Amino acid sequence: MGVVMLRSLFIYGDIGENFDATSLPFIKRSGGIDARIAVLGLGGPSWEPYFNRVFRERWIRLGAQHIFSITPDENMEVEQNVYEDLFKCSGLLICGGDTRKYYKAYVSNAKMNNAINTLYRKGIPIAGVSAGALISTSPCTIWGSKVSTDQNEFIIRSSYDKTIQENELETGNGLGLIKNCMVEPHFSEFGGFSRLIAAMQKTSAKLGIGCDEPICLEITDETRVKIHGMGRAYYVINNTDDFTVKIFEPGQEFQLNRTLNGKVVSGQGNFSYWIETLSDYYESKTGMRFFPGTLNIQLDEPYDLPTDVIRLEKEEYGGTVSVSIQECSIFGRKAFILRTDGNASDIGDHPRTIVEVATDVKLRERYGLKDGDLVEVKLN
Repeated sequence: MGVVMLRSLFIYGDIGENFDATSLPFIKRSGGIDARIAVLGLGGPSWEPYFNRVFRERWIRLGAQHIFSITPDENMEVEQNVYEDLFKCSGLLICGGDTRKYYKAYVSNAKMNNAINTLYRKGIPIAGVSAGALISTSPCTIWGSKVSTDQNEFIIRSSYDKTIQENELETGNGLGLIKNCMVEPHFSEFGGFSRLIAAMQKTSAKLGIGCDEPICLEITDETRVKIHGMGRAYYVINNTDDFTVKIFEPGQEFQLNRTLNGKVVSGQGNFSYWIETLSDYYESKTGMRFFPGTLNIQLDEPYDLPTDVIRLEKEEYGGTVSVSIQECSIFGRKAFILRTDGNASDIGDHPRTIVEVATDVKLRERYGLKDGDLVEVKLN
């Protein structure tokens, strides 16, 4: 398969009564009996008994062998010596609690943020419970229960938890394991629909997922969502003028609608030669005869292709470079993103913030594009 690793994110609405059952997919993905799972918490006097009861003892009963915890100090800083253990884990769970503190310890801390993202890209499954689920995306909701304007004030959650003050909704850039999508745990229990909608409006996020407390969502490659547990999952699409809501039951699966937005930039022209040279191979893989050249698009954030895309392996044509090929559309026209394994590993000609789009026409000429023009790529 080359350098691309399966990426898995598990979203938990909370520690439900069925947490034994919903833990199993995460433990299996983390290596089963050989799993070495790190649990990120906040610490404090009650942390160790809670960690042992809820995670360590439970997961050992379920077959995992090595479960350990990582917590920050009173300043929400993580000691440097934890990173060696962190990079040895085969699974990582971010626990629940005060989202503001989790955000400070695991998102604002650039080294920890980078470590979690590096593990995720390497194929280490990441799980988030409640606050951990919230900060896994970008943008993310951090705090707040006031979800509308002063002229139309509406407060949620305070009737469920008197300790939560009626603060303004606070959002930020989370870990970004999933981009342009927000999650809302405790969805039915805390009346989370209005908060999710308000957060999506505030951040212009295109997608949102609501998750009931006994639900676990297994998200593969930021695209495919499988539902475990009890209750329901709610998929919300921001259409700008209104919202579309789809409801899913345990056992069902759905796909996230993904789009990439960026600006046209000049390329190096390398793909032109290889597309023309390998045109028969690309046509056999995609059913399309490519114009010999690609449209280079600069994104604001890196993009990783899914792991189940079409592949042109170097052995097939006797070369030295393998290419991943993802179907997409641009200007309503069927197209394909091409990415070499070198570029996917950040050792090629382009960083992962560049996508190269190939189709049957010269896109610059057909649509009058120039450097700096904004374009949208819809992913299939």
